[in-house]
Amino acid sequence: MNQFERSLIEARSLPTVPAIAQRLLELLADESVGLEELAEVIAIEPSLCAKIVRIVNSPMYAMSREISSVREAVLYLGTNSVSSIALSFSFVSAFRERDRDGGIERLWQTSLMTALTARRLALEIGIWDSEEAFLIGLLCDCGALLMYAALPEYAELVKRFYQGELDLLEAEKATFESDHQRIGALLLTHWSFPERYCSLIASHHELPTEAESELFTHRQILQCAWLCSRALTVHGYVNHTASLSQQLMDTLDIPRSVADSILEELPTELRSIAASFDVALGEQRSYQDLLSEANTALVDLALGQDRTVRALAGTIGSGRSGFEDILQAMEQSLVRDRGTGLMNRASFEHLLDAFHERSKQRKIPLGLLIVDCDPGTSDPMADPPDEALKRAAGHIAAMLRSSDPFARLGPRQIAVLLPSCEGEDLRALGERVRDTLGSDEAGKTDTANAYFGIGLAESQPFYPDCDAQQLLIDAFSDLANSASS
Repeated sequence: MNQFERSLIEARSLPTVPAIAQRLLELLADESVGLEELAEVIAIEPSLCAKIVRIVNSPMYAMSREISSVREAVLYLGTNSVSSIALSFSFVSAFRERDRDGGIERLWQTSLMTALTARRLALEIGIWDSEEAFLIGLLCDCGALLMYAALPEYAELVKRFYQGELDLLEAEKATFESDHQRIGALLLTHWSFPERYCSLIASHHELPTEAESELFTHRQILQCAWLCSRALTVHGYVNHTASLSQQLMDTLDIPRSVADSILEELPTELRSIAASFDVALGEQRSYQDLLSEANTALVDLALGQDRTVRALAGTIGSGRSGFEDILQAMEQSLVRDRGTGLMNRASFEHLLDAFHERSKQRKIPLGLLIVDCDPGTSDPMADPPDEALKRAAGHIAAMLRSSDPFARLGPRQIAVLLPSCEGEDLRALGERVRDTLGSDEAGKTDTANAYFGIGLAESQPFYPDCDAQQLLIDAFSDLANSASS
């Protein structure tokens, strides 16, 4: 613990855990605690009893009959679940601080959404108590709440975060000597929360890379919950909304239909319980509204306003996870063609193998586009000028995503890898490329009779015979067919 962290945790203004919460923590540590003892502790505070009964009767639990007392809630949900719910309310009450510019209410919205998402994902995966997941999800950003309450300058960071101008965690590290993950873990340790709570909260923004502990899946759930919460409650991160389903599928191995259902229902769940936690909600948009806005933003960002290529936008929003990482990891080893600056064929085939393997692992289609630049001379093997080939590559790049890798495949061929592009989207894109390169605006080549042929192929990862070299063969075959037709 450094001096900055110590000054926050040992400050006189540090919120204190209510006495009832301290007692509940003691009960959680004692496996022999029974129904009656827990109900008696909670009954000391009538307002807490009312909140527990209210939330247990909410759509969040979908009880078959109305629950009228804490004792009944414990009977139906169990001591651990009701203790977690009670601790959640106690935690919120400990942090009802003076607001600045509405920032702390927005932090509460994000915290509550993280809790709801963690609970839903825990229920789906089935290896973590869902109410404990809810409580830890709610506690995840307690460090941010403490920093907001204690540091006047922190409010400006929060404001800019919700405006989409900065990443809060990175801004904290650059401005202070710590971040809200560490502060939160230290705070919960100070409050005598269980060690596993502190460990999970200390790294909830980070996706674990190895299944080295029993908390591995818990960490996966919390990291996914945070990503979903950020995209659903922070307007500046709407661009991330379109890839949420894929993130849940990739990380937690859940079906797309389940991932979509969870994401669609979360905003409604937030509205149904926010009042119980005294969290004021501003304008709330549905997941479908956010998804539509995200896809529009992706189109505007990556493809401009071109309506012909806009059909590709639906595939851009999902399935991109990991391909950029492959390209970045290989960037230093790629060999470039001297004439055009594009990667050469050997490097491209190496990259194709890696992309193809990734597409099979993640069940994501992979498209391949080959452009043949015929110089229009009497010699069919004559090389087109390097500058003409570079111009063609530039026009193609302007129509696609900046992360789609290019290569000089042969004396007169350019190849492009297109993750998540298939079917009609791939064919429409091929037509657009051919029309653009053949237009006067594109400048054609230095030869009036220049011709641009297009070869397309797609790899469907669920076909067992699919391999990367076959993708190249199919694309060249399509190129030959298009030239003869």
